[in-house]
Amino acid sequence: MCFCGVLGLLRGRAQEVTKPSRTLFNVDIAVPFMLSNTLQREILRGLVSVEPQLAFRLAGRFYPGLYLHYGVWQSISPYNFKNDRRDIVMHHVGGGLSLGYLFKTGNPQVDIFTRLAGGFTEVILTGLAAGLDTSYYKNPERYKAFGTFSLHPAATLFLYLDEEQRGAVGFNLGARFLPYRLSREFIYVDKNSSFTETPDNGPTFGINFGISFTYRFSKRPVNVQPQ
Repeated sequence: MCFCGVLGLLRGRAQEVTKPSRTLFNVDIAVPFMLSNTLQREILRGLVSVEPQLAFRLAGRFYPGLYLHYGVWQSISPYNFKNDRRDIVMHHVGGGLSLGYLFKTGNPQVDIFTRLAGGFTEVILTGLAAGLDTSYYKNPERYKAFGTFSLHPAATLFLYLDEEQRGAVGFNLGARFLPYRLSREFIYVDKNSSFTETPDNGPTFGINFGISFTYRFSKRPVNVQPQ
């Protein structure tokens, strides 16, 4: 009986300090802005960037996980090319691994989640051949694709919707880096174009700013006192 009593006491204390595993699902929806590569910044405007992430608490407040990414950019105006009307669209499709950390604030309904993600991105350009003067370009390709790795840190402000901290909305600020250079020749603006003198050196770097939706698939840890 004494042994059972001691075992029960130890079990009660273990329940006090043990935190259940927690799964976090997060979706960031943002508007992307290009900062580098003058040609890319002047020709293309960001429309939307969507990044869902599934993370699992490993230890403490660390959350490794998986993510997917889709971003789309469009030529600022189909009339900004000297030749003919063109409407170029650039897609970024990819995914990879991420590592996040949850920072607690003084407010129980507000947290800050930071993460560093990296993986593979496929850059796909469509609409390249539309409106081209074939006297300058022989057999132009309609679309082109280029694969590269990507790196993007981000920070999200969680505003919890309930006391158990399951659902949250908030704001997201992130950056994306790809060692990919969008050249004039690649999108057929190197001849008889208003962009023939626009610098196209430099990789792809930009920021994302938008909203975030988060759901955690387990209850908030509570202390259980031994009976």
